[in-house]
Amino acid sequence: MPNRGLRERVLLVDSQDESRRALQLLLQGCGMEVRAFASAAAAMAETTLDQIRTLLIARELSDGDAIHVLRQLATRGWKGRAILIGQSHAELDEAARDAGFAGVVKKPVGRLELLGALAR
Repeated sequence: MPNRGLRERVLLVDSQDESRRALQLLLQGCGMEVRAFASAAAAMAETTLDQIRTLLIARELSDGDAIHVLRQLATRGWKGRAILIGQSHAELDEAARDAGFAGVVKKPVGRLELLGALAR
């Protein structure tokens, strides 16, 4: 019998308010626990490593870059899964792969595409 007390923990970072809110509602509707932030600084300051299993982050942020955030998390010992949100799949370039991103979803993010990326 599955443990209903354990929920997927997602850290969502996207500077675009409308996009972030839509993704947060979609993920929560799928039963996930979501901590959403508009900036990399807020996400890094208010999140501990044990609070997240998956990082869902926009490529470009108002105060930084997704690759830099993922590298900071890795330096702190985080070993979760990271998914990049970009304007196109071409944005998952060699630097993003080298940084450790497991997948990419294109904006606007579709429900099936997002859930498929999370399931991998």
